[in-house]
Amino acid sequence: MVSCPCSFQRMVTQMMYQLEDNNQNFESIADSYHEYKYPIFCYIQDTSGKMVYRTDSDFPTDADALLERFRAQAGKEDTFIITNDNKPATDQSGVFMFNGTKDDDYLGILATIVTPNDTAYHLSLIYRQQSLFDI
Repeated sequence: MVSCPCSFQRMVTQMMYQLEDNNQNFESIADSYHEYKYPIFCYIQDTSGKMVYRTDSDFPTDADALLERFRAQAGKEDTFIITNDNKPATDQSGVFMFNGTKDDDYLGILATIVTPNDTAYHLSLIYRQQSLFDI
């Protein structure tokens, strides 16, 4: 289990490099983290905004509401800048903290993944923080 924001950030970095190195193998990599290691929600979209992959979510707050709240929180703070360079780069934001609709707390990270063929994807990863009642 991820116990602090720094552990979540390290896990996301590891996942990003796995996604970057395995062109189009999003499902198996994301599912391995979601199902076997960490309670996360993963949403991957292409640069046009079209969803490419999405894990299931068993969090108390609906996944669409989580994405909306996460994006609203991320929009309030400075994030990494995605430039219009000829060659995009893999990058990630810092950790965002936000609340769900059922008194549940979450961490989220935004990332850009660039595959070996220079195709960029945008990744939203959300982790539910454990409360004392969940332990």
